[in-house]
Amino acid sequence: MILPDLAVPGGRLRDITRDGFLVLLGDMCDSSLFVQVLGKVITAPLAVRGLAEIDGTGSLAERLGAGPDEAWLIRPDSHIAAILPHAGPESVAAAVGRALGGFPDI
Repeated sequence: MILPDLAVPGGRLRDITRDGFLVLLGDMCDSSLFVQVLGKVITAPLAVRGLAEIDGTGSLAERLGAGPDEAWLIRPDSHIAAILPHAGPESVAAAVGRALGGFPDI
């Protein structure tokens, strides 16, 4: 499934995905923790952004149907690689590894 190309403050949603993998986080996820952990184990280009950071109105999360405890992994071609309920940095790192075609034990 491909991410919808929605207008967001500063541009288009798909434009954010072009430089590497994008992790979109629900409100209950601690983005600083995700950045810290993922930065240690992922060498591929990766950005971590809160859904509320991209769109503070909540309409993006609503449009996607994203839960507050979910992480969405988006590939650089804007396809959704994984939706992770009850997400933690380790589960996101494993999903990135799968999307890259394999990853050593994390």
